[in-house]
Amino acid sequence: MNMKLRTFLTRALALVLTAGLLAGCSSGSTSGSSAQSGDGAQGENVELTVFAAASMTETLEEIAELYKNVAPNVTLVFNFASSGDLLTQIKEGADCDLFISAAPKQMNAMDGSLIGDTEKNPDGLDLIVTDSRIDLLENKVALAVPEGNLKGIESFDQLAELLESGDVFLAMGNSDVPVGQYTQKIFAYYGLDEAALNEAGVLTYGSDVKEVTTQVSEGAVDCGIIYATDAFSANLEVVDGATAEMCGQVIYPAAVLKGSAHPDEAQAFLDYLTGDEAGAVFESVGFTPLSGAATQELSADLSGQSLLIYCGAGMQEPFQVIAQTFQDLTGCEMNVTYANAAQIQTQIQQAQEGAYFIAGSADEVKPVSDYVTSSVDLVKHIPVLAVAEGNPKNITGIADLASTDIVTVIGDSESTPIGKIAVKAFSDFGVTDQVNLAATTTTAPQLATLISLGEADAAIIWKENCNVDGVEICKTSDMDAYVKTIPAARLTFSADDQAADVFGQFLATDTAREIWTSFGYELAE
Repeated sequence: MNMKLRTFLTRALALVLTAGLLAGCSSGSTSGSSAQSGDGAQGENVELTVFAAASMTETLEEIAELYKNVAPNVTLVFNFASSGDLLTQIKEGADCDLFISAAPKQMNAMDGSLIGDTEKNPDGLDLIVTDSRIDLLENKVALAVPEGNLKGIESFDQLAELLESGDVFLAMGNSDVPVGQYTQKIFAYYGLDEAALNEAGVLTYGSDVKEVTTQVSEGAVDCGIIYATDAFSANLEVVDGATAEMCGQVIYPAAVLKGSAHPDEAQAFLDYLTGDEAGAVFESVGFTPLSGAATQELSADLSGQSLLIYCGAGMQEPFQVIAQTFQDLTGCEMNVTYANAAQIQTQIQQAQEGAYFIAGSADEVKPVSDYVTSSVDLVKHIPVLAVAEGNPKNITGIADLASTDIVTVIGDSESTPIGKIAVKAFSDFGVTDQVNLAATTTTAPQLATLISLGEADAAIIWKENCNVDGVEICKTSDMDAYVKTIPAARLTFSADDQAADVFGQFLATDTAREIWTSFGYELAE
């Protein structure tokens, strides 16, 4: 039987039985036979085996206590370990009803819909119920320090410098566990050689995130790269959080196993994990729920409430649709200010009002970080080399801009992210003094306009702003190293916290994501 149909029938039966029980209670019956009927309604006793990433230990144990009131006949048996170890156990035939991984990689390796993609599912396994798979939670990679922070570590930037100088001792996860893989991405972001660092004796490893957390808690290391939720559970100080640009998003997928002995109960528990009660527990330790509860909350009537949002001018077209859609769904009045980053930063600092800052990159949030409570990465911001349609000047890359025959325009490097990227790219390619720079603009869309009007031959511009007549993207990999991520930074000034909460949840829904992608954006990984 199809999993979704089976789940529907299970829920329908539960509703019928519940209605019967309530009817019995309302009639005032207290007979032994009625009590026995109530026991029967609970169903047979079931032992449900859940394999979950070690970083979920405390959270799921708390949720399990709550679930006893929902399904008293279900006993939850947890197997907490690194996601890599759990994958190995499942592949070797271990009994498992539900799997929750700390990264998509381990889930992908068992997803039959990915057979043929040897990078994601190298063994061609088909072990999960594909229709049941969801992205359940998002976590954050955090830089945590022991009590006292004797090294005075304040940021990932500083950590990178200390690692290069050999003046720090860092704990990280093994390469076969997600937290270790995220750390390796951070090393790559900073251009650090892990093998050289290990040989220099500045690294120590843990078999899972709990082991790394313990090393930090005991003061055996100067710092550790762990998850924000583990830092919370261990009462550790977090001095910095990694952005999606540094290591990608930390997504926890979940799915029912095809070999489950209790697929209906496994699906029911997974459904519970997406609900409000479990969601509150997840949020209390720093997880961001990605399924179920966020969508349900959109049914709330926010009429009479309003939100002030700041958004970079380059994202105006998709965000207008997002804001209008949210307003139509909830009745919340959306007031959006579109401007360049410098203008928005000044307004936030001076006016000290607003609920969110949708920035062109994480770097643009830093000047107003004192007014930010949290930040979630939304989509990639991809810079490209734009040229006139037909590429009449035969431009093949950044190096070709070092010519007096090619008129180039860029964004203002003081006020726009795209301008800063252009200046950095010119410097990296050694053409800063050779580029025939005709003008700078205060917003990214203006660059495309100048090309379309024939006033410029080339510009470094955001990919989504190239959808203009007379403009095309130059096919080159020169800009690949400059991809950024658009964050939604929650500000401290919101007058309507409920509306701000629901809008933050809306940004994580498929509806919002599909709007972004319809305008050519790519979802943050």
